[in-house]
Amino acid sequence: MIKFTDILNESTRVKLEPELKKVLNNVVDIIFKKKKQFRKYTPITTIPITIEDGTPGAVEIVVDPSLEHYGLLDSKCGEDCTDPMELIMKINPKKVTSRKGLYQTIYHELTHGTDPMLTTKSTESFWNSYDPEVDEKYWGHPLEFRAITNEFLEGLVNEFTLRRNRITKEKSIMTLQKSLKNILNHFSNGEPLSNLSLDIINGMYGGGEHNILRKTLDDIVIDNPDVANLMSKKNNLDYLKIINLVKQHSGENWKRFLGMLVKTSDEIKEILK
Repeated sequence: MIKFTDILNESTRVKLEPELKKVLNNVVDIIFKKKKQFRKYTPITTIPITIEDGTPGAVEIVVDPSLEHYGLLDSKCGEDCTDPMELIMKINPKKVTSRKGLYQTIYHELTHGTDPMLTTKSTESFWNSYDPEVDEKYWGHPLEFRAITNEFLEGLVNEFTLRRNRITKEKSIMTLQKSLKNILNHFSNGEPLSNLSLDIINGMYGGGEHNILRKTLDDIVIDNPDVANLMSKKNNLDYLKIINLVKQHSGENWKRFLGMLVKTSDEIKEILK
């Protein structure tokens, strides 16, 4: 029997090195500021990465306004090519409505890029079990489980960091700490999410930058987390829907996400001190 403590020991989220995260944020700024100006396929830059098994790799990032999806990781050397130095990430910024959303999209694809199962340890059986058209073979597949859960945790860390940097009152800090505990309890034992927790999860992907009223209301809660209970609850939270699809189809792997969430909450606790 696998013990939760064993899963916790093995469960570590994909964390970007500070320098790589800085580069990633610069790329996001370049693309987002000019997103309406891109009319054709446009190379942006190539960034070095390290595959999870230690193998060096590289990802070329390009803007492709014809892309049907938010983002896509592919290979420059053909469909069956697994060379980690030949990765290309295509981004359609017009599909993404916020800077945070663009960051999360690029982070998601970058997480795919560091997955050995795409390159150094790729197998035919691994890909035969993957099918975007079948829920259990998509949401429950190890490839998407790794990218989606890490994207969620990266967004959670970034959102708590943003909100901690905007407040100074001890009471507000304690309110954020309480919300973090609530989020952990929600995923581990089904505790209902508070208004503030819903607002934090909703804020992870952004989207209110171009709506003055919504941005004003969002800023009020960010700067004064104690007033969240006075605001109406967020609806249609895409992140919650997606993470619940992963839970539904990932089976025993869900325990691994919980282990990652516990470790990430410890990381956020240090940020909230």
